[in-house]
Amino acid sequence: MVRLGILLLLLVANVGLAADEDSKRRQASALLKVINAEAMLLQAQFKLQGQYTHLLKEYRIPVAKRPLEEQFRRRAFDFARQTLSWEQLEPPIVEAYCQQYSESELVSLTTFFAADIGQKFLQTQPQLAASVDQLVNQQLQLVNGQFSNLIEEFVLQAGLTQQPMPSHGSAVHISPKSRPIAPPSKPTQNVSQ
Repeated sequence: MVRLGILLLLLVANVGLAADEDSKRRQASALLKVINAEAMLLQAQFKLQGQYTHLLKEYRIPVAKRPLEEQFRRRAFDFARQTLSWEQLEPPIVEAYCQQYSESELVSLTTFFAADIGQKFLQTQPQLAASVDQLVNQQLQLVNGQFSNLIEEFVLQAGLTQQPMPSHGSAVHISPKSRPIAPPSKPTQNVSQ
């Protein structure tokens, strides 16, 4: 009788956990709807279509082959639509949100993004992110320039003559005072001895 009671308690607990998880999934789905996640997938599809078209630019497609190219284009775009469909991706995206946030956090996020300020955030975020990225890149250029100046000044004050090792993507500044470092030469032997 005790075993039956424990089994019933476990069953009720599992049903309760399943109901909680379903509630959490519904809340994650509501958040995705408020942030218009499905539209993001449509934008990704559109971007992929542009990439496909760009990949074909280098080929001169004869007029007679354009119907064939159109056939392949439709196949590619259909594949992108199926692969990036909301029906296919919503369940794993919902699960990802459920793993990251508690149900109460999902409720708070949904409330925020449903409000006018949340909608404004969603609308302005791409442009704002681009502006911030540009600002940070400008500052990085200033810092890199200062690093180069300080290293050059240090090398001159320290009297160093070894050329710096080239880094990926940067030109090597060769000072007129620098001399290449060569391995020591071996003494030559007279072969005729």
